[in-house]
Amino acid sequence: MPSPWKHRLIVSAVAAALLSPAAAAVADSLVVNSGGGGGGLTISNVRILGFDGDNLLFQTAGGNKTGRPFAQVVKLNVDGEPALNDAEAAFDAGDMDKAADAYAKAIRGTGKDWVKDRAAQRLIDAANKTGRFDAQVTGYATLVTRNPALAAANKPAVPPAVMPPQLDAAVKEVDDALATPRLSRDQQSALLSFQLELHRARKDPKAAGEVAERLLKLNADNPDDPLAAKALADLKLNMAVVALDEKSYDKALTEIEKNKQFFSDPAQQAQALWVIAEAKAAQAEAAGKTDKPTLQDLALNYMRVAANFRDTPGAPHVAESLVKAAALLEKMKETTDAAALYDQVARAYPTQPAGADAKAAAERLRSATK
Repeated sequence: MPSPWKHRLIVSAVAAALLSPAAAAVADSLVVNSGGGGGGLTISNVRILGFDGDNLLFQTAGGNKTGRPFAQVVKLNVDGEPALNDAEAAFDAGDMDKAADAYAKAIRGTGKDWVKDRAAQRLIDAANKTGRFDAQVTGYATLVTRNPALAAANKPAVPPAVMPPQLDAAVKEVDDALATPRLSRDQQSALLSFQLELHRARKDPKAAGEVAERLLKLNADNPDDPLAAKALADLKLNMAVVALDEKSYDKALTEIEKNKQFFSDPAQQAQALWVIAEAKAAQAEAAGKTDKPTLQDLALNYMRVAANFRDTPGAPHVAESLVKAAALLEKMKETTDAAALYDQVARAYPTQPAGADAKAAAERLRSATK
């Protein structure tokens, strides 16, 4: 039996441990940058609590709770989260491929929701810098299940040249996200809409049609919800694009015509005009119509996309429409105008595939006239 003084010492030690559990857990740190340049300010000996809106909250060793805006948080180091720490260090060093892999690993391995939030946002950022579509999908699918509003602002576009294995992996990633318990209607709608785009890119009309049916059923009883209305408009557009992919041109045009009242978003309107231009061009080609009035009408269909949405951020198919219009000018033997339009697209969209195509076409025309 311990002596009285030893007993009191043991009791005091136990009480101290019980009364200050946070002290042992205060092992995190963060680097913040308030815009003044330099390497940032390191805040050590804290316990990170998570996100509150755009702020990262943490508790100091003294028990005070405070926060910093997410945009100012340069790097984290979190006790018990080695994958996140590796990712943060790689991101800070500019190694975006390594950062993307580590953030994806952090998402899969953590039990903390706020770590998933941080990793998903940073994963999308790193993936955008490296063109890693697989990592973009992982980040987006995670964000939809965690923060749909943030996910909507970070939705990845399906690259035109993405390889089938990446598309298959992306579909599985979205399937896994759809299996998340208690998803809201908006979350399900966002994931299904993205999966519909993936199936279109995979050239799988059967799978695309099945997803479209799920979307219709999901939103059938909610016509007055603005988010549901947008999702429904996206669905109708996607159904038209699926018909276009299947070479069902009349069906594609009918889908656009009967649902045009739903297309209130500029990006949706641009997509609708593109479907019309593509379907009518394909119909004319199938019918062997090459007369000048027909070609002029087809060129005007494409020019409407560019004329109405050239200055609209995020509007799709603007550059491609201009290239298609220039190609039709070539068919009409108006090579001077065609070359000028190709040059214009090449200058305005140098980083887009359509810009590269336009540059090659312009050089081809110049070589032919030498």
